[in-house]
Amino acid sequence: MKRITLSLGLDVHKDSITIAIAPGTPQGEIHLHGTITNDLHALEKALSRIRKAHGGAPLQVAYKRSAHRWRPATDARIAKRLRRAAIR
Repeated sequence: MKRITLSLGLDVHKDSITIAIAPGTPQGEIHLHGTITNDLHALEKALSRIRKAHGGAPLQVAYKRSAHRWRPATDARIAKRLRRAAIR
């Protein structure tokens, strides 16, 4: 069985982060996972729970922090924290 990579979209606001999940399949439907507080501990916990709920699937994360752009989580500090949370 081929492993499915989940694509996550994070809509980052001052006080909250909204998470959407898109399975890596053509027929996969995007759904809203929920909203968490904007702090790193809550984000790490949410990513860990999402990964466990989907059988340890690899996560691909992009975030939006302004009104115009979606960016892959490549900022070194953010990417390091996201990888650590996804490994748990």
